[in-house]
Amino acid sequence: MPLPSAEDYADGIKRVITEERIDSKAAMDRTMSQHMAQDRDFAALMQGSCIIAAIIEPLDRTSGTYIDETHAIGKAAQYGIAFGGLLVPRIHKDVVRLGDIKLPIYIDNDPAKDRYEKIHTMASLMDEVGSRGLSLLDVQAEDTLDKVGDIVVPDIHSQRHFRVGCGIVALAAYNAHVHHNEAILAQDREEFAKQLDTGEEIDWEAAFGRLLDTDSGNN
Repeated sequence: MPLPSAEDYADGIKRVITEERIDSKAAMDRTMSQHMAQDRDFAALMQGSCIIAAIIEPLDRTSGTYIDETHAIGKAAQYGIAFGGLLVPRIHKDVVRLGDIKLPIYIDNDPAKDRYEKIHTMASLMDEVGSRGLSLLDVQAEDTLDKVGDIVVPDIHSQRHFRVGCGIVALAAYNAHVHHNEAILAQDREEFAKQLDTGEEIDWEAAFGRLLDTDSGNN
């Protein structure tokens, strides 16, 4: 199965907006609640998003408490992760299920760092992963995603983290798709080796067709 193109992401984002009728924060809340109740994998994704939200939310170094009691940045990231979860089946079809996705929850155990430094390091890594995921999108797709963030996240200072959350899921799903394709190629290589050993005739045209369909690319 070919990896999704930038155009696929642009189309998928538009489909999520239209098919889920996301035209307000209330609509996004409703959609998230429905999918969490109906889809165990989506619920698990959102459970994982709580950890990422806690890491991304800025801490006060002196008091060790969150700077913003409303946790606006963490919530924005969770909305982005939820939107990414809605995007995955529209982009990757049956190749990648939400249950196949592994969210990048990094734990910094450096004994030389205090709690603030560890969380700051982990938050920076999350931000970097989100940016890598967003690089899969073209300008059109990013613009559309920005518009969704404007609707779903009222706080202008937190809207960027909606995109980061979506990017985290986009990259995780992309990597799962790559692993799927690599597994198919490994199976094909093993089968070809057996056919060569036994002298069995190989359908090279079909073999090359599968190779093209599972081009894993690089990201």
